[in-house]
Amino acid sequence: MFPTDAKTWILYIVLTVILGAIGSGFWESVFRPIFSKLGRVSLRILTLGLSSALNSIYGDIAKRQVHRPILFLTFLITISAAGFLGMTGSYYHAKSLGGEEQTRAEAESTFNEGGISGLDSRRKELEEKLSLLLFLFSIYFFVFTLYAYLRNSYVVSAIGYFDQCSAICLPYMTDDARKHLTSKFAQIKTKADFQEVIGHLHEVAEKNNLRLPSFSLF
Repeated sequence: MFPTDAKTWILYIVLTVILGAIGSGFWESVFRPIFSKLGRVSLRILTLGLSSALNSIYGDIAKRQVHRPILFLTFLITISAAGFLGMTGSYYHAKSLGGEEQTRAEAESTFNEGGISGLDSRRKELEEKLSLLLFLFSIYFFVFTLYAYLRNSYVVSAIGYFDQCSAICLPYMTDDARKHLTSKFAQIKTKADFQEVIGHLHEVAEKNNLRLPSFSLF
């Protein structure tokens, strides 16, 4: 029901602002760390802990080929894949139940007029198999897109973390040290390489009483 007077409208607006502030506070303090941790764990599961998959992620960080528009696009695709998975799962569930009911009906009745019921049974069986194939494909598609999103999200976050730390420390570094840091970042191939670069920035920060943001490595 829509408000009909100015006081009610003002009350609704104030409540919306308050809820938004509370929601953003909970997101920053509670939900963001939780989702970040879940993302790291999910990424490790999807890569099966393979060092080659891990190194390829850090290779993408050095190349800087993943940008936020790509991340947003993969997020939309992942949401679409999740919706597709839900639809195919529901369709397969419905067809499975329909197949079971059809089997029970055929067991209870032996009447078959001109083979019509036999054709209908085969048609339902084909529909059930098709629904299963669609469901399995939707699972694969969702897992693939989820991995792409989590991977790109980590790459973008790692690049942003390096850029922020660099911006804090660069005024306290010589020109040669800056060039060396840029070169080392471009040569990153493993997690250890990334940690070495970030570790150098932390050393600069400690010497100059600077505070760097935190970051959870994958």
